Amino acid sequence: MADLAIAVDFVLRQEDSTLAGVVTHTRGDPGGATRWGISERWHPELVKTGFYDVSRMSAYNAKTVAERIYVGQYAAPLQLFEINSQMLANRLLSFAVNEGPAQAVKIFQRALEAIVPGYGSGHGGENCVDGVLGVRTLAALNAADPVELQMQVASEEAAFYRSWVAQSPARQHLLAGLLARANA
Repeated sequence: MADLAIAVDFVLRQEDSTLAGVVTHTRGDPGGATRWGISERWHPELVKTGFYDVSRMSAYNAKTVAERIYVGQYAAPLQLFEINSQMLANRLLSFAVNEGPAQAVKIFQRALEAIVPGYGSGHGGENCVDGVLGVRTLAALNAADPVELQMQVASEEAAFYRSWVAQSPARQHLLAGLLARANA
């Protein structure tokens, strides 16, 4: 089973490779100020705590806040502790922090449709790409070859990011970084 601490550390290092707790304001990023991958847009309640101000909250304290958010709002609802492959748990958490849990699950479900025979057919005509990490998706994820699924997920993530950037040419400067994340 995946170790949540390892998955959280993986994403923290993607978000801030130096682990310095920097606050970024990336042009074209709809999230606004971001620290440890936690954006002001989705967590405005953290503004008053000083989370987005390095002079008010230390890197260590901000990292602790981010870790709690990763576990409580992403890892637990995504049942990362039920995923057999650490590599896949890391990837799911990474994409969930970047694009939201439902979108992350949809990426995995599309990848599963591509590589797991019968997964896409659904039971009783139900749609397999629904953004919900249910019993069927979790079972398919754990039964799939982790390396093959990782490669397919990377391809699906890259396609998602290309489509997102194509919707607004002002985001073009973000594409290289997003594609690097998809292939991490």
